[in-house]
Amino acid sequence: MLFRNSTQRTQWMMDKEQLTCRRSDANQKSVKAIRMNSTSDVDETQLVTLEEESALQLFYQGKCQELCRKLGLPRKVQATSIAYIKRMYLKYSVMDHSPRLIMLTSLYLAGKTEESYISAERIAEVMGEPTLEKAILKFETQIIQDLDFQLIVFNPYRSLEGFCIFLRDWLEETSYDSEKIDQLSGRMKTEAYQLADRLLLSDAVFLYPPSQCALAMMRLALQREGLDAAGFVERTCKQAGGSAVDIDAHLNHMQNLLLDAKVPSEDRLKKIDLKLKRCRNPLFDKTSEVYKKIKQEEEMRKAERKRKKHLERTNNNNAGNPVGQQVAGSTEGKRRRSSMD
Repeated sequence: MLFRNSTQRTQWMMDKEQLTCRRSDANQKSVKAIRMNSTSDVDETQLVTLEEESALQLFYQGKCQELCRKLGLPRKVQATSIAYIKRMYLKYSVMDHSPRLIMLTSLYLAGKTEESYISAERIAEVMGEPTLEKAILKFETQIIQDLDFQLIVFNPYRSLEGFCIFLRDWLEETSYDSEKIDQLSGRMKTEAYQLADRLLLSDAVFLYPPSQCALAMMRLALQREGLDAAGFVERTCKQAGGSAVDIDAHLNHMQNLLLDAKVPSEDRLKKIDLKLKRCRNPLFDKTSEVYKKIKQEEEMRKAERKRKKHLERTNNNNAGNPVGQQVAGSTEGKRRRSSMD
């Protein structure tokens, strides 16, 4: 499958205004539910703001990267799991679902999607909480459904690998000797991949195609080394049948996005997390009376649908079976006589 034909391009690419709107809607929807179901007045300072949501999500995306490295998982798994986290929080607020559970479940699901399986048991073991295994397995279905079963994620690393090969060919046309070319190629590859890791934490995954993300990070790596980054971009675009002028603004914007992709400190996150514990959306909080009532009503509706389905199946069977009709009629007649007595 090519990126241009993927659901990532058709369903999960949008501009900054659309991103802000969807995140604001998710936040306000949760705030409304909290206010409507609270037994007392809810002060504005008690609620998690959009800025605090962003900080909390960024923190757990950074933790996801740490966990991937600890588990020895390939970069494609961290890219996919972070994409899942970001997509989930276009539909929900952190006040709806635990960012920690979403992070761990996204990692587990991404391992399966990217054919680098890691068991939920192993993740729970590394986290030091054996009970997490059951929670991860149970929440997996929720994430799959909320992502609309669109699990394939294109990341910048494949394109970056191609640019690294092209970089070496480009350097061989210079006056550098083979040893210098080896050193530069290795250093640029390491730098570009580290920059791509950081870019995953930004909104670039929603704004730009993976190939442009990769090119932006390679260009930045070359700039930091003092090499002819503009010449490399121009040569790359020319080979692809495009123009460097057309994407220059995009590449500059992605470099600026790196400034926003800084994981907040744990001290700051502790304050936000403390606030979060006090303002959970009761519609998703399993300990709330509202949630229990909703689940009870769902079970009753489920039981009613099951009863109707069983009755319909019984009636259909009797319709095609004269003996069954006679027995059913006899039984119904006895029931009526009994009620009259």
